[in-house]
Amino acid sequence: KSIDKKDKIIQFRMVTKTGETKQFEIRRKMALENGHIIRNDGIARDITHRIILEEKLKEYHQQMAKANLDMQAVQDELRTRNDEMENLLKEQSKNKDELQTIIDSIPDVIFLVDQKGIIKASNRGVSDYFGVSPDEIIDSSYDEFIKMIKGNFEDFDKFLEEQNQCKKAPDCVGQLNVSDIYKRGVRVTKHKPGILSPTCFRVQDKDNKETGLVWVYTDVSFIKHADEQVHTIVNSSPIPTIISRLEDGKILYVNEELASLVGLTTEELIGQNTPDFYYNPEDRKVVIKSLRRDGYLRNFETQIKKADGTVIWMIFSLVAAQIGGEEVLLGWLYDISERKKGEEALRVSEERFRSLVENVNDVIYSLTPKGEISYLSPKFTDILGYEISEYLGKPFSLLMHPDDAKQSIESFQRGLKSGQRESGIEFRMKHKEGHQCWFVSNSSVILDQNGNIMEIVGVAHDITEMKKILDDLELANETLRETQARLVQSEKMASLGSLVAGIAHEINTPIGAVSSMYDTLSRTLEKLKDIIKSKFLKEYKQLPQLKSVFKVIDDSNKVIRSGTERVINIVKRLKSFARLDEAELKTVDIHEGLEDTLALIHHELKHNVRVIKNFGDIAPIACFPGQLNQVFLNLLINSKQAIKEKGTIRITTFEKNKKVHIVFKDSGVGISKTNLRKVFDPGFTTKGRGVGAGLGLSICYQIIQDHRGEIKVESELGKGTTFTIALPADLEEILEQEKNQE
Repeated sequence: KSIDKKDKIIQFRMVTKTGETKQFEIRRKMALENGHIIRNDGIARDITHRIILEEKLKEYHQQMAKANLDMQAVQDELRTRNDEMENLLKEQSKNKDELQTIIDSIPDVIFLVDQKGIIKASNRGVSDYFGVSPDEIIDSSYDEFIKMIKGNFEDFDKFLEEQNQCKKAPDCVGQLNVSDIYKRGVRVTKHKPGILSPTCFRVQDKDNKETGLVWVYTDVSFIKHADEQVHTIVNSSPIPTIISRLEDGKILYVNEELASLVGLTTEELIGQNTPDFYYNPEDRKVVIKSLRRDGYLRNFETQIKKADGTVIWMIFSLVAAQIGGEEVLLGWLYDISERKKGEEALRVSEERFRSLVENVNDVIYSLTPKGEISYLSPKFTDILGYEISEYLGKPFSLLMHPDDAKQSIESFQRGLKSGQRESGIEFRMKHKEGHQCWFVSNSSVILDQNGNIMEIVGVAHDITEMKKILDDLELANETLRETQARLVQSEKMASLGSLVAGIAHEINTPIGAVSSMYDTLSRTLEKLKDIIKSKFLKEYKQLPQLKSVFKVIDDSNKVIRSGTERVINIVKRLKSFARLDEAELKTVDIHEGLEDTLALIHHELKHNVRVIKNFGDIAPIACFPGQLNQVFLNLLINSKQAIKEKGTIRITTFEKNKKVHIVFKDSGVGISKTNLRKVFDPGFTTKGRGVGAGLGLSICYQIIQDHRGEIKVESELGKGTTFTIALPADLEEILEQEKNQE
């Protein structure tokens, strides 16, 4: 519920598939931006073994505390015994038997040595541990006694060393801690096995004058045994462990794991001071302060120096305790150098990623499962002009053009449903200044450990310039296709014109001969009639067969004349249609162009199509005759092909509002509404592959545009199609005005 930048540590238990309970610990780290959590990272570590070890160490601590209490009790008892011994010695002259009885009741080895080194008293402990009766050593030299018991020790030289240390510093009992006591012990192998630890104190009379020494050999076997058990537990632990004095940091004990980590042996490490190993000395002050305040310190991260000077990261878990009346700390250390390297690598990676995100030319974004914007990279402001804060927490669809929002929402929902990557989604967004920007987006779903959707992240690439280039390229391609189509069609028309002109030329010669011979034949026949009538009038009138022959000849001449005139007229129409010399603007009669075109395709129309002409009174207009003939030809051919059996084509012309209208209406199959708006698109055809190229109507459209006119189409399936062309009557003036404006 509260958000801060501190690390959080959570411990929890989980049950494995086999039913075993394990303990885990998560260090959680949150990253914030503008008060919002943008990332919540964590590393889960199995601490089951550590918890078990901590429990064992707690048990060890309890044992040590009990041992400490036992040692304190021993020390108290020793003090009590020493006091008793002192009192007994003072009263020795009065009650020697009573003193002997008391010291015999003490289980430790006790004897009194005077200033000259002569043993003046002893208890039965010497007999129990060394097999020597008190009477044998009383009044003997203490040094001789030591020689007598030499064979009882496993390491006699160590015993002498420890004894000499005590002799140099009497009254050491009150100054020793538990560790010193059981370290001083030496194993006895004969008679009563045990571990004896020598201590001594001064004996003074009532005037505080030193009269001798009291030696006490204490059996510390139970302490040594407890210590060995604890050492076995700690040494078997894979966790580096340390015991040190709280006051000055002197190391009292370490296990092999810690010694190996630091790069020393346990013997080399024990006795050194922990402050020497802190990389930052201030960290130890924090440790001591926390231990004195709380009695423990958990998961404290610091750096320590190894023996070779290498600095590593460690995490401390420490507790304060007492051993032998002395404050110590018990610690468990973990090497987290690799984790720190990983965190540093993660930090560098995050910085690199942030730098990449903030400097890339695309908009990086993230959305919540509700479709609300949770992150926008700085490029958003650079491209669209809006501040990022204006749209954080708002639906992403607000940014989009209404026509594109639907497909983007559908893509978002598909990604939520499938969990798969969505790519290639194009949409528009409005710039702050009002113009539209095009983007293409790729997005992916981010899942948590349970497979739940956390967020959707994506990249939106600005393709506005590319769209403009593609639009320009498409326009250029369309223009190129239209130009190519027109060139092809012009070439076809030119070829057709050349063919028509050639045919007309070839027909002109024989038809000219026929026409000439018809004229000669006609005149010759008339002369023949005149001669017969003038010389054989009586016979001519009396011969009806002759009249019949002349009538047949006259009828034949009329047929020849009609056919010849028709052929001459067709040739004339063909030459007029081709108009190879009329590529420039000319003033012509539109009706002549229509008649010429109808003459050209008469053979295709005469069997199943009736052409109805409703020509109005239209004055000649300026145009490009050859191009208009091409339009008329394309429209008539399309109408003929739309009529499957028999039908009509009605051609109507009229002038209205200074425009000449030519209407082609057929009774063909018609055009569907879906295709109607595409009939003028280059390459569109309903005739099927190999039948049409889909260029005819697009060429017609372009030619009419060049004439500054309009061409419209109306159609309904089963009810035919109507094409209406409107041409300006004053095209020459319009072109002149455009030229002047340029």
